Amino acid sequence: MVCAVATIITRYLILVVPAILFMLYIAYTVLQEMRLPDNHPGKRGAIELAGPFALIFGLLCMHVAHSRQGFLMQCVFFLGESTGTFMFIFNSIRTSLPVMTPVVLIVIAFVASALALIFRGKFWNYFIAMLFEAGLLLVVVMAFPVIEMMLETILNEKLRKVGDKVRAHQKQLEAYYASKVTNN
Repeated sequence: MVCAVATIITRYLILVVPAILFMLYIAYTVLQEMRLPDNHPGKRGAIELAGPFALIFGLLCMHVAHSRQGFLMQCVFFLGESTGTFMFIFNSIRTSLPVMTPVVLIVIAFVASALALIFRGKFWNYFIAMLFEAGLLLVVVMAFPVIEMMLETILNEKLRKVGDKVRAHQKQLEAYYASKVTNN
């Protein structure tokens, strides 16, 4: 999604305007959910209203920088791309982390800035990263079943070896207790 935003959507005004209007609609729905009663399960906090506006800021920065040249415009594009990447990462992991501390936000900002420096709004950089991710996925999909079969074989072998010892020990204990019962 970051690739589509940074390389396609921000390049053309005809795509930027609907994206901004969509973000404004999301901000409006968040604002409506902020007005719900305090005990309502769908109530949202004020911090969630910053997300759509941060994405709008990132979209505008990237769009303005696409149409001009120079070091300043590269810095503006970097600011927009890192803001957009930060928001995508933040929205992706916000629900999985129990608490969002300032340290976590700083780490997310650092990662987003590093990714923006690596990708630089170039489609091929994003494409290479997606190919690398697809390769890792392929390795995982192929390797995990093989590892599972190996572990299952090892576990069955261990159980077979240990099982014989356990059964032999159980027979000794049964014989011992049977002799105790007959003696008493």
